Amino acid sequence: MKTAFKSFPQTVVGVLVLGLFCVAIASFNGCSREESSVESNESKRKSTDDGESKRKATDDDEDANRGGFFGGGGSARGKMHCANNLKIIGIGVHNFHAVYKGLPPLYICDEDGKPLHSWRVLLLPFIEQQKLYDSIRLDEPWDSEYNKQFHNRVVPEYSCPDNRSCKPGKDCTYAFIAGTVPGKDGSSSNGPFRPAINNSSPYDPGAWEPRDHMAWWRDGASNQIIVVEVKEPFCWMDPTVDVTLDEISLGINKPNGRVGGFHSGGVNVLFGDGSTTFLRNSADPEKLRALADVQDGIPVSLYDGMCY
Repeated sequence: MKTAFKSFPQTVVGVLVLGLFCVAIASFNGCSREESSVESNESKRKSTDDGESKRKATDDDEDANRGGFFGGGGSARGKMHCANNLKIIGIGVHNFHAVYKGLPPLYICDEDGKPLHSWRVLLLPFIEQQKLYDSIRLDEPWDSEYNKQFHNRVVPEYSCPDNRSCKPGKDCTYAFIAGTVPGKDGSSSNGPFRPAINNSSPYDPGAWEPRDHMAWWRDGASNQIIVVEVKEPFCWMDPTVDVTLDEISLGINKPNGRVGGFHSGGVNVLFGDGSTTFLRNSADPEKLRALADVQDGIPVSLYDGMCY
């Protein structure tokens, strides 16, 4: 009995020591796990930061290669934004036609037949640019001392986002397919848009002829190219720079031609129904002319190696 009583304190002390030892081991393991967790989290954060840095570097490289207003030297994003610009122009043309019962003229003239303002000015109220339209003096030439102040004004809808030059006053890249007023011999160019005739107001439906309406397009609006991109940007107010049938007949991105742009492999074009298509550089020039002529009656398949 005495022996058992004597050994009791020793037993208690032993248990306490063993307990403290276990607690110490558990604490050590917990700290190790916490340190390991911290290291793991730090590693994950570092990996994430590295990923963000790489993405930022990629974005910076992409930004460095961008030109124009919204991005990318020949990028897919730029090509899509360019097509959207053309669709906005198409909506403007249709709304103009709906309001005034006729197509916007290629340009309006003064009493001597000198071009005053292009369709791009007349279309401003229909692409949410009413304030700019109201600021321009339509009774003065586009290059008058007063109107020159608007030459450097940026109208994003009139410039391809992949345009890398973007020189002030020369950033417009979209042109109508031009028609002409019939000559004395009765000849005329059958482009979809022509100048306002007889110094008529572009807002006077009674002054227009049947050919100044979409119904005159023999091939139908969905088979009629009305707007193309051009290689050399120009002042958006200039009424003398639109593309003729002869010029579109030279092909796309050809050394001696005007039709072309800043995208790899081809250009965006707008059709009379408001749709857009990306046409290849290799598109047949004769088929291009057929698509731009409103009265030839020649059917053309866009899927015969012409578009993507």
